[in-house]
Amino acid sequence: MKDALAVVFAVTLALVSGRAAAIKPVPSPAAPPAETSVRAEVRGLDVAISGVFGEHSFSAGGFTEVTVSLRNRGQELQRGTVSVLAGRDFRGRSVGLVEAPFEVAPSGAVELLVPTGVSFVGDPVVAVRDEAGKLLLERSLGRQSGDGALLVELGQRSALATHLDGAVLDLGHPVVFDRANPHPYLSPSGSARLLPLSLAPVPNVTLSGEPVAPRVSASYARVAAVLARSDALVRLGAPELSALAGWLLSGGTLALAISRPEDLRHPTVVALLGGELAEGPVDGVTLARLPALPSAPRTPSGTESGKKELPVDPPVSPTLSAVLIGHRGGNVSPSPFGSTAVYGLGEVHVLPFDPTARPAVDEPWVHVRLAAMAARSLQRRLSMLARPGDFGGEGEAVGVRRYLDPNEGSRWAIVFAVLLLCGYAIAAGPINFFVWRRRGAPLRALSTLGVLSATTFGGVAILAVAVKGVKERARHLTFVDAGAGMSMGAAHRYRGFFSHRARSLSVEARHAAGLVRSDGVDPFDSDERWRLERDRHRLVGIELRPWQTHVVREDGVASLGAGIALVRGSDDEVTVVNRSGRALLGLMLHRPGKTPGWLARLEHGARARHGDLEAFSVRRAHFFGGLKVSSLDLLVNEETLDTRLPGLGAAWRALADRFGDAADVFPEDVPVLLAQLDGGEGITEDLGMRVEHDRTLVRVVGYGGEP
Repeated sequence: MKDALAVVFAVTLALVSGRAAAIKPVPSPAAPPAETSVRAEVRGLDVAISGVFGEHSFSAGGFTEVTVSLRNRGQELQRGTVSVLAGRDFRGRSVGLVEAPFEVAPSGAVELLVPTGVSFVGDPVVAVRDEAGKLLLERSLGRQSGDGALLVELGQRSALATHLDGAVLDLGHPVVFDRANPHPYLSPSGSARLLPLSLAPVPNVTLSGEPVAPRVSASYARVAAVLARSDALVRLGAPELSALAGWLLSGGTLALAISRPEDLRHPTVVALLGGELAEGPVDGVTLARLPALPSAPRTPSGTESGKKELPVDPPVSPTLSAVLIGHRGGNVSPSPFGSTAVYGLGEVHVLPFDPTARPAVDEPWVHVRLAAMAARSLQRRLSMLARPGDFGGEGEAVGVRRYLDPNEGSRWAIVFAVLLLCGYAIAAGPINFFVWRRRGAPLRALSTLGVLSATTFGGVAILAVAVKGVKERARHLTFVDAGAGMSMGAAHRYRGFFSHRARSLSVEARHAAGLVRSDGVDPFDSDERWRLERDRHRLVGIELRPWQTHVVREDGVASLGAGIALVRGSDDEVTVVNRSGRALLGLMLHRPGKTPGWLARLEHGARARHGDLEAFSVRRAHFFGGLKVSSLDLLVNEETLDTRLPGLGAAWRALADRFGDAADVFPEDVPVLLAQLDGGEGITEDLGMRVEHDRTLVRVVGYGGEP
């Protein structure tokens, strides 16, 4: 992607929390239990246990990773298993068990990062067992409240925590829109929320000397923004980079401080920023007054006195101004945070200062901008639909399950069976006895009754087998959420498995940083088990029941070839350029301020202008909890879409039920494309089952890509 992404950011501290915004104070997080990290020596093994984000790792209702370091002091090979429970429910039942095998050579060491959820009803529990299953060590780790914004310092521990940790932000200001923005923002229409900011320094390093960072994208689910020095970022291993990239693609925020000029040429940095950057003077946009600021310092009602408070629009000091550095090139454009590039649906801010070192670390001007950046990141979440770790409950999963369940297509058989049984009741009862009574042999009706019963039972059985079948099969529905022109997008994959017999399944994530769970099952109150093998997350022990469908959801990424570009012309026209490698079917293009357009098919390599598309009308927006949003439910008229392209309306309807009314699918200020990829993901077999249905739907947001 070149510089088709013109970014002039309008910053706000308005924040939408989860599903609704409300004016209420947020209580201080509960004090954690005694231990948030453990060090012990058991049977020749030195064991060190901690959360990947330190004491801020274990937030109730969230996902995280537990770091377990094992060092063998003995002269014999040590094998065993590390298990992590999300917690224990009120009945003492284990919730969310994850197991990871280990093997440590004599005088050797290994390090495991075990992904886990954190239950609402119990503390996470880590246990270490030997090869025979004997318990060597078991510890409960501290669990915290999930409220608040989390800013993560990657690979360093600085003095920023003394200035930002515990600061209370008043996030009640309206959002300022700018039509040059490539991505959407929502106006909370005067609603407000007080939010405590937490800073999580991650100073640990792995045994190989690399910074500790999550290896599963879902572990970033609660993180507002990641702050990293470039020397720490370029030292990340492939699994850690994969998890970070997956989170950024889905809408995450990375603030990057360039610690060494040569890091601007590192392949990781170049990939994130779209090219090499050159240093220069800082832009005036960065030095300008922020359009939205925290309110006057005060201690909000309901919070503890003594909480840190941010000043209102402090000036930049001459000392800091003298060392600020701007950056040009790649995909970056000036912003209030320095130079900003869009990566997928996320943002990478190249800071003009190093916030972990003096003089920036002590500057109120820096503190306010970092807090504003974290708030901006959280506010944008309502527009990001495929965030990893964002699992819905039973009610939200009904639509997807119905779509993937072969039983839903056999409703006619129920009507046929009812008619057959009604006919049997009439024939075997009144008619049968009436006929034989008139013939003078009423007892003969009993033998005829047996024949009719057996015939009816056989007919119902044959009907059931004919409708449900005797073959195992799978159905797939994939949703990809991507930035314009990006070759990859964040993906939610729904995989439905159907069998005529009882059997057990084990499902592995396709993406190394992906996460798999049974859809519609509360991840924090289930007895499902996972196993970490070859750095892949595997859901084990799924019990399929005869003629019932089990749906597994995977959060990961998906390829879009060379990307789907949405190019803005000089006349403000929008042109779609398809380089996905597959045809786009049922293309619907929403252009700011214009009537949406429809195109039945756009081949790979072809392009289409919005003005040349067939117009169709939808309701643009509604209000949800005081928020002006455009949900997918507004577009989906299942009958109309299915008439244009069979099955398309039902697929979008299933996702509309999943996203709900609070998701802003069609922001007002940027173009949004919805389409189906011809051929789906091209998978014909899944766990030995034939894939009889594979549909991939994609949403592309913003301006970007090659013309």
